[in-house]
Amino acid sequence: MSMHVSGAAIVARTKDLAEKWHQTKDSWRDAKCQEFEASYIQPLLDGVSSTGSVIEELDKALRKIRKDCE
Repeated sequence: MSMHVSGAAIVARTKDLAEKWHQTKDSWRDAKCQEFEASYIQPLLDGVSSTGSVIEELDKALRKIRKDCE
């Protein structure tokens, strides 16, 4: 599996998680919900967002290396 495909899969799964979290928040609206979101959900979403661009750059570099080695 290429890095591009893996990165796209990570982004897709994270979008699924964000949708499920949004649904969960419809019925869970207390301080623990806010704490959980701040401690776990938001850092994960932020991390995946920045990781997506890094994965793209790595994929480009690997493709160039492969092409240069041919």
